[in-house]
Amino acid sequence: MRKIFWIAGLILVISLACEKKGEPQQKDKNIEKSAKTEKPAEPKPIESPRQIIKRAEKVIAGEQTLTGEVRYSNLEGGFYELVADDGERYDPVNLPDEYKKDGLRVKFQIRAKRDIVGIHMAGKIVEIMKIEKL
Repeated sequence: MRKIFWIAGLILVISLACEKKGEPQQKDKNIEKSAKTEKPAEPKPIESPRQIIKRAEKVIAGEQTLTGEVRYSNLEGGFYELVADDGERYDPVNLPDEYKKDGLRVKFQIRAKRDIVGIHMAGKIVEIMKIEKL
């Protein structure tokens, strides 16, 4: 009976030893595979002052300077819109009271507002940067 326990114990120890030897080799293979497939992170280039200015000009380029007129619309309780000379309609969020006159000719600089939604459905929602009477 003792021989059976010794043989079973010896088989157990040998099988555990073989498993332990096999594990590091498999881990090393996995590390090698991941090292081959993963690319190292590329450092971001440092921007020069000229590049920063060009990026700022692109943001400012989102603004448009147009001419057109202010019009009153009876839709949804009534509101004032800007109608450019090319026919494009704009729904301003900050039209000053002194410019709220139907048919008033104006020159205006606007920037699109994509972070808000309006109920007028009359054109692009914009913020007026500059406006002057013509």
